[in-house]
Amino acid sequence: VFFYWHYLWMVQGSSVGLAIVYGVAAGWIGTSVQHDANHGAASRRPWVNELLGYMNDVLGNPKILWQQQHWTHHAHTNDVSRDPDSAGAE
Repeated sequence: VFFYWHYLWMVQGSSVGLAIVYGVAAGWIGTSVQHDANHGAASRRPWVNELLGYMNDVLGNPKILWQQQHWTHHAHTNDVSRDPDSAGAE
């Protein structure tokens, strides 16, 4: 599906609707794949996980900053004062 949207973008040119769908899809793919890769779960080959882990860099979220925040999240899951992911959950 993502590649079809990319094809449409190239053949028909951009539109606001296509830009939104394409952007959301790119963000979802980037964050999902890099999340699994940074956990070492996207591939059995460590170098593939390392490479895929950098996918969020393209979206403006460098791997090293994501890892620092995510490791803090895993170390303090659901601790509102220390888990960066639960701060907005109150």
